[in-house]
This record gives sequence, C-alpha cells and structure tokens, in this order.
Amino acid sequence: MTKIYKAITILSVIGIGLALYLLYEYFSPPHQSLCYINSYINCEASTKGELANTLGIPTSLYGLTGYTIILISALKKWRRLLLGVATFGLLFSCAARRARSRRTFSRINAKSEPTRMRSCVSAVAPAMEM
Repeated sequence: MTKIYKAITILSVIGIGLALYLLYEYFSPPHQSLCYINSYINCEASTKGELANTLGIPTSLYGLTGYTIILISALKKWRRLLLGVATFGLLFSCAARRARSRRTFSRINAKSEPTRMRSCVSAVAPAMEM
C-alpha cells in the first residue's frame, strides 16, 4: 500500500506542475506556448478557449486545488479524502466533457452522451469498494 501512496504523490506533483503551467498560460498574453505543436495539438482550448473557464473561474485552478488536496491526502494517507477528491475530479471532467459535446456534436452523436456518462460513473464504482 505504501507504493501506491508514493505513486500518487509523484503523479500529484506532476499534476500540480501542469496545472501551474496552464494557469500561467491562462493569465499570460498571447504568445507561442511550449505545448503548441500544431493547430490540432496544443493547449489553447484549455487556456484561451471555451474550456478555459468553468463557472467564471479558470479551469486550471480547479485542477491545481484538486491536485494539492490529493498530494496532502496521499502524504497523510487519508484514504477517504483521496478517494473523494479523485471521484469528484473524474465526475467533474465527465460533466465538462458532456457539456462541451452538447455544444459541438450533432444531434445524432448527442444521443450517445448518456452512455458516455454511465461509463464515467462505472469507472468510479470499483474504486468506491475500497
């Protein structure tokens, strides 16, 4: 079990670093960012596009907060808080993806959205049994 907490700690530190970078990109003036590879592979959707804000708050700030709580709970070995924050993050990302797909997909593709949401929730169910 100690190896799991070490892995979670390492991954949460990486997540904090990425969230800090995305938050920096959000507030910085337009420029050529490090994660810009081409017009299809880049960070602009999450830093300058429609995904940049959720309820008026930068989305990367939610990630930074979540990864910080995950890091603290992994260091203190608070299993319930760790599971709760990870579950919230998964459901938050599924809901954001669903909201975005409603705006961008056609009606034919939108009919498959309840199935996608169920798959997100079913991914959390086995972890809840810990």
